[in-house]
Amino acid sequence: KLGEKIKAAYPDVRVIYTRTDDTFIGLHERAMIARNNNADLFISIHCNSNKKTSSSGTSAHILSRKDTRNPDRDLFDENLELTRLENSVIQFEEDQSVYEDSPEDQILNTLLFNANYDHSLMLSQLIVEKLACSPFHKWGKGIHQNDFLLLKKMTCPAVLVETAFLSNSNERQLLISPKWQEVIAQRLFEAFKEYKTVYDASVNTSASEEIRETPA
Repeated sequence: KLGEKIKAAYPDVRVIYTRTDDTFIGLHERAMIARNNNADLFISIHCNSNKKTSSSGTSAHILSRKDTRNPDRDLFDENLELTRLENSVIQFEEDQSVYEDSPEDQILNTLLFNANYDHSLMLSQLIVEKLACSPFHKWGKGIHQNDFLLLKKMTCPAVLVETAFLSNSNERQLLISPKWQEVIAQRLFEAFKEYKTVYDASVNTSASEEIRETPA
């Protein structure tokens, strides 16, 4: 639903899905789909779940281990259980060696993280702002920074969205409702639209500066 809205509003934007049916796709393969298509943005849309059926709300997750305002605070340690659950999906994959980073991979991941962090954070803020409105609300801090394997493998700005909780009976009814699926997709699209406006402006500004700096 989100992809169709993007394609209708921006025919020049190529929308690529990691899957269009209920087929399991490995985390590494999802990242490679983005890499092989030179993606400018990756949005991973999920429904949340928790053993506590009272848990509810919307959240957006981006890659990070450290709190930039407090270097001694390790966000990975604080979100260890959530990260372990999210990453545990690799148990369904035959080759898990692709997740063993070499020193070179770690350096590359750090460079990519630094390059994409600001845009990932901007989109996550917009998503929570648009999506976490009545009848939905923010889950916890709304924006969470995690060491998710899927996000670590991305070479572009990336956000993992938890729309709401299937384990919560009230939110489950909203999530399975075609009406509210449409509302969720529209709110995500509004976030994408604002993100694209800012992103395009920054890219155009950078291109102009490069042209001015090119010797005659």
